[in-house]
Amino acid sequence: MNGQQHLSETVITVKDLRINGQGGFVLRVPDLAVQRGSLVALVGRNGSGKSTLVDALLNLIQIDTGSVQLFGQDLARIPADHPLRTRIGAQVQGMTWTWSIKVSEILAIHNSLYGTTDEGVLEALGVGQLHSLIYRKLSTGQRRRVDLAVALAHRPDIVVLDEPSSGLDRQFEVGFRQILKQQCEAGATLVLATHDELDVGMADRILWLDRGQIIDDGTPAAILEREVGRFVGTVDTTSGIDTTPIEQDLAAKARATTHVGHELRFFGDAALREPFVQAMERHSVGAYVVRPTQSSDLLDLIRGRAEHGPAL
Repeated sequence: MNGQQHLSETVITVKDLRINGQGGFVLRVPDLAVQRGSLVALVGRNGSGKSTLVDALLNLIQIDTGSVQLFGQDLARIPADHPLRTRIGAQVQGMTWTWSIKVSEILAIHNSLYGTTDEGVLEALGVGQLHSLIYRKLSTGQRRRVDLAVALAHRPDIVVLDEPSSGLDRQFEVGFRQILKQQCEAGATLVLATHDELDVGMADRILWLDRGQIIDDGTPAAILEREVGRFVGTVDTTSGIDTTPIEQDLAAKARATTHVGHELRFFGDAALREPFVQAMERHSVGAYVVRPTQSSDLLDLIRGRAEHGPAL
């Protein structure tokens, strides 16, 4: 069953949400609806509200005002043994187990709770080889694989993951994303808070959060067009070149500018290409590249603004 057939069915609804966090942080989501079969990526710099929204969706944090509903139900108002809970899969930061529990015991608990375990998920994440090991003694990557297996192996209808690719062993990344694709195509709804460009590249919808608010919401192509543009001009700064005159020269023409490692990147529409090349010639810059934008540029822009300011 293809998830695209269900995009008109709303399975997650957020209304007038307000959560007062620490240090004056406030998450505000006036209105949000997520359709069945969609893969939504939550992006934004650290502290923007991604994890707080994830916790709100899973009823793991106190909501000051407003409501969050999954399949029309408020998790805070249904009992622990309600069948709806078996339709949800989650992996969140800070998840832990008792000190002596083995991976095999975790999987046994999972199977007893949900009544089913997809062996294909366990195989793709290489969890079988971890059965005899104690969870607390696993490496970061091994723990991540077990956590993702617990979130995905019962083939839930709603999956909420917080930085799922962070720390994941690279040899299992392909299998992990294949699971996401398969479950989404089968009608599952996936919400991923992520900084990973490959996760974002899979999404059909992006929610960009900053300072506790959703500042953009749309398809990856639409957000890339609005926030980044279609053109990237990159200046190599490894030689110690003073880029201030270049930035001043292109300030009125570039939509955005950010530093990524030893590169200074200028984003804009196709019309930026000619002024950019001319600026390179005026300032005698030999090491530069021009190219079309790609999905990773949005994350680079977010990271660059977080590191170098100003705030969004």
